Amino acid sequence: LDTRTTVMLRNIPFHLKVENIQSLIWEVCRERVDFIYLPLHNRQLGWNCGYAFVNFITTDDLATFYTNRNGHSWSVRCCFTSLFTS
Repeated sequence: LDTRTTVMLRNIPFHLKVENIQSLIWEVCRERVDFIYLPLHNRQLGWNCGYAFVNFITTDDLATFYTNRNGHSWSVRCCFTSLFTS
C-alpha cells in the first residue's frame, strides 16, 4: 500500500500562478490540498519553472485527482477557467 500524498505536476505553462494551480485542483477535490509549491524562474515577471509540488491531505484525495487529471494536456485560456482538456 502506497501512503505517499505528495506529487509533482510537470509541464505547467510558465505564466500560470499558484492560484491557477489551486483552482485546477479544487475543480476535482476542493480543499483537499494542504501545500502547493510553485518555484519561480523569473520573479519580476512571475514566470514559474514549469513544475509544482502538491501535497494532498489523504491518499484518496491524491487518487481522485490522479484518476481525473492524469494524461491530460494543459489548455491555457485567457480566463483560466479550464486548464486541462480531455
